Amino acid sequence: MFVLANTPDYAVVIGKLDFSDAHNTIKLDHLNVNNASSNAAAGGCKFNYVLDSDLWAACVSAGGAAGLAFEQTQFSRISGSGTAEGAGGRGVVLENGYNYANTFFALDLEVSPTCLSITFPHDGMNTFVSPYFACTTAVSATASTHNVLINPTFAGNVVNRGPQSTGIEIIGSGNWARWQFPSAASYTAAPIDDKTVLSSFNAPGASLSVNLPAPNAVSAGWSMGFASDNGKGVIVTPASGSILSGGKVLSALTLGPGNYEYVELASDGNQYRITGATRNTGVANGLESRDWPGNWLYPSSSGYAATLADNGTVLSSFNTASGLTVTLPPTTGLPSGWSIGVTGENGKALTVQVNGVSGGNILFPRTVAAGQTSISLAGHNYELVVLQYDGSGNFRVVQATPSTAQQIGMAGPGGIANWLFPAASAHSATRADNGNAFSAFNSPLSYFTLTLPPIGSISAGWTIGIASDNGKATAVQVNGGAGEKILIPGTLGAQSSLSLSTNTSGYELVVLQFDGSNFRVVGATPLSANGNGMSVLIGTPSSSSAACQTGALQSDGVYLYFCAAPNTWKRAALSSF
Repeated sequence: MFVLANTPDYAVVIGKLDFSDAHNTIKLDHLNVNNASSNAAAGGCKFNYVLDSDLWAACVSAGGAAGLAFEQTQFSRISGSGTAEGAGGRGVVLENGYNYANTFFALDLEVSPTCLSITFPHDGMNTFVSPYFACTTAVSATASTHNVLINPTFAGNVVNRGPQSTGIEIIGSGNWARWQFPSAASYTAAPIDDKTVLSSFNAPGASLSVNLPAPNAVSAGWSMGFASDNGKGVIVTPASGSILSGGKVLSALTLGPGNYEYVELASDGNQYRITGATRNTGVANGLESRDWPGNWLYPSSSGYAATLADNGTVLSSFNTASGLTVTLPPTTGLPSGWSIGVTGENGKALTVQVNGVSGGNILFPRTVAAGQTSISLAGHNYELVVLQYDGSGNFRVVQATPSTAQQIGMAGPGGIANWLFPAASAHSATRADNGNAFSAFNSPLSYFTLTLPPIGSISAGWTIGIASDNGKATAVQVNGGAGEKILIPGTLGAQSSLSLSTNTSGYELVVLQFDGSNFRVVGATPLSANGNGMSVLIGTPSSSSAACQTGALQSDGVYLYFCAAPNTWKRAALSSF
């Protein structure tokens, strides 16, 4: 049936405008309508209260109404085409009444300013199978619920896929590429962008800003992905609601530093939820912690302001001109366990300090003050400190090299933490032996000799112990390459070697610590201390004095004797007799 019309209204109307006569099971096989009127209200075909029908209609108008208008059309099968060429014209419109549960097959929508228009909040649950859009605006849905486009096709003249597309869901991308590379500085997403991924590759500035629709303006399950490319960042902000993940509630999300970062957001109907993200993006937004250490940085400037994204990073002073000062981030928003390392290298100093705003304190064992706000690494190469946020407003030192630990006053730097029993009569110590104690017990010979490392290979605070066990004669000596000495308190002073005293029980110990130039005796068992002139004489005894009687050698390596005047017991070092 061909209808050629020229009317300021719709050329073909089925059913009354007040929906007083329901039309059930209509079947139209071939209806062609052409309305030549350019009137703003001129349209092609209007269907009022049509139910469970099969419609094939090609309806065209030169006016500004619609090619196909559906008013309370339900559970029907519809094919054909619709065009309204005038200003404001629409190829297909679903308006007025309840339009739901319809299936549209391969609609051909061309030329109109808008191809598909849905304007009534009760227009929903309609399915459009393989529609073809060739209009400036493909979809304008200001009010709809769960209207689905399956594998749509968009012609080259489509400028706007769907700036207003409330309730529109996409299954299959058709000829629209899932990955989009907008060339503008910002992008306003719409419901029709469901399952689209945006890349910042072509953004003209440093980043691409994306504005999401309100989460309740899209269907639950609606999702989009975002990727940072070409050194350009991405900032995602929802029109309302928040972004949820990992115990965090974010008003906006910034993709982590670096190329090829990715995040996917899905609406639950009330909020957006992160359903997938690369590690750096999770770290940068406080959603997770990076495996430590996960990144090494060598800034060339004198100052570095650490951020949430530096979780798991180690900062080195290597490339700076004269040193590096690292400022920690504010504690607000930092996840518990956030960690950072700092290392002084290439002879350049390094200081780490808390932020001036909500910075907290730096805590470590036996701190010299109640609240340390900064610490400086010792002046050597490869010094390292690791700080970790404890979740309660402070950063804790969880690791420090010995020299730096000693410099900042940490408890127990330079101590003995490991015992070794080499099956050898000699051992040449190295930097790695810091904190070791060597026993002569397993020496295959009757003696054991320990040679200290070259002083150019170790830092101040380097500590070592040596023990005489199993009746073996035991001694320690310097390498001597730089003229270094062993500094012994008492009468002997600077020596090149030190021998432990022979003890019948066989358990003597001496502990040495490097002071930056020489090795100092910082601990010794009494007999070895006496044998090396370290004991202090009490009184003025003499082996030939008639006034004093010599007693027996005591267990601590001194002699106990009695003097008649002034009738007191005295103690004296072995070397005094």
